[in-house]
Amino acid sequence: MSASWIAQAERLVAQTRHRLEVEEEFDEYAGEFEKHLLTVLDYKLPEVLLHKAQLLPALPRVVDLGCGTGLCGRALRSRAAVGCLVGVDLSACMLARAKQEGGYDELYQRDLLAHLQREGSGAVDLLLACDVFIYLRSLEKVVTEGHRVLRPGGFFFFSTEAATVEEAPEGLVQRASGRYAHSRDYVEGLTDRRFQILDAETIDLRIEDDLPLPGDCYLLQRLP
Repeated sequence: MSASWIAQAERLVAQTRHRLEVEEEFDEYAGEFEKHLLTVLDYKLPEVLLHKAQLLPALPRVVDLGCGTGLCGRALRSRAAVGCLVGVDLSACMLARAKQEGGYDELYQRDLLAHLQREGSGAVDLLLACDVFIYLRSLEKVVTEGHRVLRPGGFFFFSTEAATVEEAPEGLVQRASGRYAHSRDYVEGLTDRRFQILDAETIDLRIEDDLPLPGDCYLLQRLP
Protein backbone atom coordinates (compact mmCIF):
# COMPACT_ATOMS: atom_id res chain seq x y z
CA MET A 1 0.00 0.00 0.00
CA SER A 2 1.58 3.28 -1.12
CA ALA A 3 2.27 6.19 1.20
CA SER A 4 0.26 8.52 -1.08
CA TRP A 5 -2.81 6.26 -0.88
CA ILE A 6 -2.54 6.14 2.92
CA ALA A 7 -2.21 9.93 3.09
CA GLN A 8 -5.27 10.36 0.86
CA ALA A 9 -7.29 7.96 3.00
CA GLU A 10 -6.28 9.82 6.16
CA ARG A 11 -7.38 13.13 4.60
CA LEU A 12 -10.78 11.66 3.68
CA VAL A 13 -11.25 10.34 7.21
CA ALA A 14 -10.34 13.75 8.67
CA GLN A 15 -12.73 15.54 6.29
CA THR A 16 -15.58 13.19 7.16
CA ARG A 17 -14.92 13.60 10.89
CA HIS A 18 -14.88 17.39 10.49
CA ARG A 19 -18.18 17.35 8.59
CA LEU A 20 -19.86 15.22 11.25
CA GLU A 21 -18.56 17.48 14.03
CA VAL A 22 -19.93 20.59 12.29
CA GLU A 23 -23.27 18.88 11.63
CA GLU A 24 -23.60 17.80 15.27
CA GLU A 25 -22.58 21.24 16.60
CA PHE A 26 -25.21 23.06 14.58
CA ASP A 27 -27.93 20.50 15.19
CA GLU A 28 -27.50 21.24 18.92
CA TYR A 29 -27.33 25.00 18.33
CA ALA A 30 -30.34 25.34 16.00
CA GLY A 31 -32.94 26.25 18.61
CA GLU A 32 -31.06 29.29 19.93
CA PHE A 33 -29.05 30.11 16.80
CA GLU A 34 -30.76 33.26 15.54
CA LYS A 35 -31.39 34.81 18.96
CA HIS A 36 -27.79 34.22 20.01
CA LEU A 37 -26.33 35.56 16.76
CA LEU A 38 -28.38 38.75 16.73
CA THR A 39 -28.66 39.67 20.40
CA VAL A 40 -25.41 38.32 21.88
CA LEU A 41 -22.93 38.18 19.01
CA ASP A 42 -24.25 41.27 17.16
CA TYR A 43 -24.08 39.41 13.85
CA LYS A 44 -23.70 41.88 10.96
CA LEU A 45 -23.91 39.89 7.72
CA PRO A 46 -27.70 40.10 7.11
CA GLU A 47 -27.44 43.88 7.43
CA VAL A 48 -24.48 44.01 5.02
CA LEU A 49 -26.29 41.76 2.55
CA LEU A 50 -29.35 44.04 2.64
CA HIS A 51 -27.13 46.91 1.55
CA LYS A 52 -25.43 44.91 -1.22
CA ALA A 53 -28.77 43.61 -2.51
CA GLN A 54 -29.62 47.08 -3.71
CA LEU A 55 -26.83 46.74 -6.29
CA LEU A 56 -28.20 43.52 -7.79
CA PRO A 57 -30.60 42.97 -10.71
CA ALA A 58 -33.41 40.41 -10.71
CA LEU A 59 -32.12 36.99 -9.60
CA PRO A 60 -34.08 34.03 -11.03
CA ARG A 61 -32.07 31.41 -9.09
CA VAL A 62 -30.12 31.95 -5.86
CA VAL A 63 -28.23 29.25 -3.94
CA ASP A 64 -27.52 29.96 -0.26
CA LEU A 65 -24.60 27.75 0.80
CA GLY A 66 -24.58 26.97 4.51
CA CYS A 67 -27.93 28.70 4.90
CA GLY A 68 -28.42 27.77 8.56
CA THR A 69 -31.83 28.94 9.76
CA GLY A 70 -32.11 31.31 6.80
CA LEU A 71 -31.17 34.70 8.25
CA CYS A 72 -29.27 35.88 5.19
CA GLY A 73 -31.57 34.26 2.64
CA ARG A 74 -34.63 35.92 4.15
CA ALA A 75 -32.81 39.26 4.29
CA LEU A 76 -31.95 38.99 0.60
CA ARG A 77 -35.50 38.01 -0.38
CA SER A 78 -36.90 41.01 1.50
CA ARG A 79 -34.88 43.43 -0.61
CA ALA A 80 -34.06 41.80 -3.98
CA ALA A 81 -36.20 40.34 -6.78
CA VAL A 82 -35.47 36.65 -6.13
CA GLY A 83 -37.14 33.91 -8.14
CA CYS A 84 -36.12 30.52 -6.69
CA LEU A 85 -34.18 30.57 -3.40
CA VAL A 86 -32.31 27.34 -2.62
CA GLY A 87 -30.87 26.65 0.84
CA VAL A 88 -28.11 24.12 1.51
CA ASP A 89 -26.81 23.09 4.94
CA LEU A 90 -25.26 20.13 6.74
CA SER A 91 -27.58 20.43 9.74
CA ALA A 92 -31.05 18.89 9.51
CA CYS A 93 -32.16 20.92 12.54
CA MET A 94 -31.03 24.18 10.97
CA LEU A 95 -32.91 23.31 7.78
CA ALA A 96 -36.03 22.50 9.79
CA ARG A 97 -35.90 26.00 11.30
CA ALA A 98 -35.31 27.54 7.87
CA LYS A 99 -38.39 25.71 6.55
CA GLN A 100 -40.43 26.90 9.54
CA GLU A 101 -39.36 30.53 9.07
CA GLY A 102 -40.11 30.42 5.33
CA GLY A 103 -38.61 32.18 2.35
CA TYR A 104 -36.92 29.21 0.68
CA ASP A 105 -38.28 27.33 -2.31
CA GLU A 106 -35.91 24.36 -1.96
CA LEU A 107 -33.86 23.07 1.00
CA TYR A 108 -31.19 20.37 0.88
CA GLN A 109 -29.11 18.68 3.57
CA ARG A 110 -25.78 18.44 1.78
CA ASP A 111 -22.16 19.43 1.88
CA LEU A 112 -21.86 22.70 -0.05
CA LEU A 113 -19.34 21.37 -2.55
CA ALA A 114 -21.45 18.26 -3.19
CA HIS A 115 -24.43 20.50 -3.89
CA LEU A 116 -22.52 22.74 -6.26
CA GLN A 117 -21.46 19.67 -8.21
CA ARG A 118 -25.15 18.83 -8.75
CA GLU A 119 -26.01 22.27 -10.14
CA GLY A 120 -25.92 22.71 -13.90
CA SER A 121 -23.34 24.92 -15.57
CA GLY A 122 -24.52 28.52 -15.81
CA ALA A 123 -27.69 27.71 -13.85
CA VAL A 124 -27.28 30.12 -10.92
CA ASP A 125 -27.59 33.91 -10.78
CA LEU A 126 -26.25 34.45 -7.24
CA LEU A 127 -24.30 32.31 -4.80
CA LEU A 128 -24.34 33.21 -1.12
CA ALA A 129 -21.84 31.90 1.43
CA CYS A 130 -22.31 33.92 4.62
CA ASP A 131 -20.02 32.96 7.50
CA VAL A 132 -19.43 29.54 5.92
CA PHE A 133 -15.90 29.58 4.54
CA ILE A 134 -14.61 29.81 8.12
CA TYR A 135 -15.19 26.03 8.23
CA LEU A 136 -13.17 25.34 5.06
CA ARG A 137 -9.40 25.26 4.88
CA SER A 138 -9.03 25.58 1.12
CA LEU A 139 -11.53 27.54 -0.96
CA GLU A 140 -10.12 26.52 -4.33
CA LYS A 141 -12.67 23.81 -5.21
CA VAL A 142 -15.62 25.91 -4.07
CA VAL A 143 -14.50 28.92 -6.11
CA THR A 144 -13.92 26.70 -9.16
CA GLU A 145 -17.36 25.08 -8.89
CA GLY A 146 -18.92 28.45 -8.13
CA HIS A 147 -17.50 29.83 -11.36
CA ARG A 148 -18.93 26.86 -13.27
CA VAL A 149 -22.47 27.05 -11.91
CA LEU A 150 -22.83 30.83 -12.19
CA ARG A 151 -24.05 32.28 -15.45
CA PRO A 152 -21.70 34.79 -17.11
CA GLY A 153 -22.33 38.01 -15.23
CA GLY A 154 -23.69 36.13 -12.20
CA PHE A 155 -22.76 37.16 -8.66
CA PHE A 156 -20.99 35.56 -5.69
CA PHE A 157 -21.37 37.09 -2.22
CA PHE A 158 -19.34 35.57 0.61
CA SER A 159 -17.48 36.38 3.80
CA THR A 160 -14.26 35.23 5.41
CA GLU A 161 -12.59 35.80 8.73
CA ALA A 162 -9.86 38.29 7.86
CA ALA A 163 -6.25 37.10 8.16
CA THR A 164 -3.20 39.33 7.84
CA VAL A 165 -0.18 38.37 5.78
CA GLU A 166 1.82 38.10 9.01
CA GLU A 167 -0.70 35.72 10.56
CA ALA A 168 -1.20 33.67 7.39
CA PRO A 169 1.86 33.88 5.10
CA GLU A 170 0.38 31.08 2.96
CA GLY A 171 -2.97 32.86 2.76
CA LEU A 172 -4.91 30.83 5.30
CA VAL A 173 -4.62 29.83 8.94
CA GLN A 174 -6.54 27.70 11.41
CA ARG A 175 -7.17 29.65 14.59
CA ALA A 176 -7.51 28.47 18.18
CA SER A 177 -11.31 28.49 17.65
CA GLY A 178 -10.87 25.71 15.09
CA ARG A 179 -12.15 27.98 12.32
CA TYR A 180 -10.16 29.18 9.32
CA ALA A 181 -9.22 32.71 8.33
CA HIS A 182 -8.19 33.73 4.82
CA SER A 183 -6.20 36.72 3.60
CA ARG A 184 -7.30 39.07 0.83
CA ASP A 185 -4.26 38.07 -1.22
CA TYR A 186 -5.41 34.44 -1.04
CA VAL A 187 -8.96 35.26 -2.15
CA GLU A 188 -7.79 37.59 -4.91
CA GLY A 189 -5.42 34.91 -6.20
CA LEU A 190 -8.24 32.34 -6.42
CA THR A 191 -10.65 34.69 -8.17
CA ASP A 192 -8.19 36.29 -10.59
CA ARG A 193 -9.25 35.99 -14.26
CA ARG A 194 -12.49 34.24 -13.26
CA PHE A 195 -14.29 36.96 -11.31
CA GLN A 196 -14.28 40.71 -11.04
CA ILE A 197 -14.27 41.93 -7.44
CA LEU A 198 -17.05 44.51 -7.38
CA ASP A 199 -16.70 45.18 -3.67
CA ALA A 200 -14.46 44.03 -0.81
CA GLU A 201 -15.16 45.46 2.61
CA THR A 202 -13.72 44.72 6.04
CA ILE A 203 -16.38 44.75 8.77
CA ASP A 204 -16.86 43.46 12.31
CA LEU A 205 -18.59 40.15 11.59
CA ARG A 206 -19.70 39.49 15.16
CA ILE A 207 -18.51 39.62 18.77
CA GLU A 208 -16.10 36.93 19.92
CA ASP A 209 -14.56 36.80 23.40
CA ASP A 210 -16.09 40.23 24.06
CA LEU A 211 -14.23 41.77 21.11
CA PRO A 212 -15.29 42.56 17.52
CA LEU A 213 -14.10 39.90 15.07
CA PRO A 214 -13.01 41.44 11.74
CA GLY A 215 -13.96 39.77 8.50
CA ASP A 216 -13.97 40.50 4.78
CA CYS A 217 -17.16 40.61 2.70
CA TYR A 218 -16.81 40.16 -1.05
CA LEU A 219 -19.20 40.76 -3.92
CA LEU A 220 -17.85 39.16 -7.10
CA GLN A 221 -19.17 39.06 -10.64
CA ARG A 222 -18.38 36.11 -12.91
CA LEU A 223 -16.38 37.03 -15.96
CA PRO A 224 -17.46 35.60 -19.36
